[in-house]
Amino acid sequence: MKGPLSPDSHDSQMCKLVSHTKHINVNLKQFLNKNS
Repeated sequence: MKGPLSPDSHDSQMCKLVSHTKHINVNLKQFLNKNS
């Protein structure tokens, strides 16, 4: 386990945020396609 202050923790949070954002974009595109 890495501590919250380890250098890698911020990168992993960024990776989670990026993947989360991509997931939202995919859902948004599907939503717009259904409504168009």
